Amino acid sequence: MVVFDSEGYLLAATPQSDALTIHCEVLDGQPQCRVYDELWGLLFEPDYSKWTRDRLIEAEGRPPNDAYPEYMDIEYGFTSRHATFREVVFYEAIDVARSPITSTFALLWWIGAWACVLRPAWKWKRNSFRLKPFKVWSVALGLLGILTFVVMWIMTVVVWLTVEPYSIIFFLFVFVLGALIAVVLTRPKAVVQEV
Repeated sequence: MVVFDSEGYLLAATPQSDALTIHCEVLDGQPQCRVYDELWGLLFEPDYSKWTRDRLIEAEGRPPNDAYPEYMDIEYGFTSRHATFREVVFYEAIDVARSPITSTFALLWWIGAWACVLRPAWKWKRNSFRLKPFKVWSVALGLLGILTFVVMWIMTVVVWLTVEPYSIIFFLFVFVLGALIAVVLTRPKAVVQEV
């Protein structure tokens, strides 16, 4: 995130990141903004005493490459600290609310992945965890379910590394919630025998 004045001079900048969340609110009549880095769990707060007005923003609203904190030996106008657990939950909830389609897709993805593994697992449990009587079709479906889960896991890692990095907290949220929902959806119905 970069902050510049109305004349285009750079005032402050956070380190570059692929997953920043900015949240502003008014406290005591003053706007207060914080920047949360999802990937590292860092919270950046403006330190106005460290803001400087010495670089001009260049083309397309971006400062020159050496204006980013990674290339500077000076303070860059923000203090950083690790976010508390409460702040992490707050900012992660903001991200989920701001991107409901992505969040829903991620949740459905993991419900589907877990369902591929849980359906054969429930059948195996119903058979008292024995492979007898051995049915080739059942074993093939079980292996196909496991293979599908592994492929979906690998695809998730590839997307995370190359396309859209997101926080490990968000991943754990959709991964665990997807598993819980898949357990409920795939659990066999109890058979009631009439006497």
